[in-house]
Amino acid sequence: MMAESTMVIVMTSIAALGALAMLIAAIRTSYAIEKRSDGTVLWRGLPRYTNMFRTAFGGKSVAQDEETRELIGKMRKQLLFMAAFIALMILTVILNR
Repeated sequence: MMAESTMVIVMTSIAALGALAMLIAAIRTSYAIEKRSDGTVLWRGLPRYTNMFRTAFGGKSVAQDEETRELIGKMRKQLLFMAAFIALMILTVILNR
């Protein structure tokens, strides 16, 4: 059986990896949405920064077709899962002090 402190480390590590995976997935989805919306993903040959929260929760500058709306819904779910993993991490640490 694992010690309690080892279990806390394992749980927070799993939650951190889950949050990181969701963040990376949300960034990739955000780039796909911006490419569909205005097509200016590249700036002088380099990728420009993406604004995930403007893309997910803004409205006017994002394309309004059905496929883009589905991508926005997918990105919102990814951001929600990322927040849930971070909350799980915090809750695990708080409960096991």
